[in-house]
Amino acid sequence: MKIKIQISSPDDSLDSYETSFLFRSNSPPRKRRNYGQMNQFGEIVLRCSPRMTDAKSIDPVIHSLQGIIESQLLIKRRGRDYYHPNYRYDQLDNPPKPKNIISVFTWKFKDGNFTIVYQKTKSQFHINGIKLNKADIMTIISKLIYKTCFTRNSADLYKYLNQLIVVPPNVMYCIENRTPYSF
Repeated sequence: MKIKIQISSPDDSLDSYETSFLFRSNSPPRKRRNYGQMNQFGEIVLRCSPRMTDAKSIDPVIHSLQGIIESQLLIKRRGRDYYHPNYRYDQLDNPPKPKNIISVFTWKFKDGNFTIVYQKTKSQFHINGIKLNKADIMTIISKLIYKTCFTRNSADLYKYLNQLIVVPPNVMYCIENRTPYSF
């Protein structure tokens, strides 16, 4: 499905930034999943606006993007979400094991495609085959989505992705914003 995210500017101006990408996942959507509204182009529009409660975080835009990604695209699976909908839960002796969840984000540019693969196997999380913790992966995906609003070059985005994977997000924040960091 094609997803379009509109990100409001964190200041008092009424500016907003947009990015659109293709999203595929082997995880079936839950019945109560509330996607944004579909526009005339067949894109599901999600709106991300930093709130005053996000002001306590280091970067309110990235924090609100993480919330949108976790609540709308990469939903936590617990209990019955793993099971097949046609099973009778009360008569099952051995319910099916949790499956691996693979989600693919793809942006199409003139110089080629930019793809992020998010994978969850049991309690481990991977991004493009590299194992990281979930908080770091959500920060990386949020920063990449925000970066695609301004960059239309897949080579630059792959270079930025490699930097985010190698350098921890809190250190990368200090490098990007030229703030002091101490260990």
